[in-house]
Amino acid sequence: MPLGTQRASRGWRGKGKENSTQLAVPPGLEFGEPWLLDSRGVARLLGIGRTKTFQMMATAELPTVRIGRCVRVPREALLSWIARQVAPEHGTEPVSWLRNTSSKSSER
Repeated sequence: MPLGTQRASRGWRGKGKENSTQLAVPPGLEFGEPWLLDSRGVARLLGIGRTKTFQMMATAELPTVRIGRCVRVPREALLSWIARQVAPEHGTEPVSWLRNTSSKSSER
């Protein structure tokens, strides 16, 4: 018996939804930047080795998020963590360049 030639609804896989809601993007996070950083990204941004980064993630010294077997560090949580580590006399916005990396690429 042949099957009918019905098509899947246009809303399947998110295409064609007319009443879709937009997700709010936290300030300072554009879609070109990853919201969650892996150990290589954290090590690069902090200027430390991956072994030290792994140790800090394993001991919960750095804020982490687990997705299955993956362990990631949220970019905004890393910025907050860095701000807490910096002594108050060094200023209140120690890593403003990290929050807005897209402006550097647009200046070129």
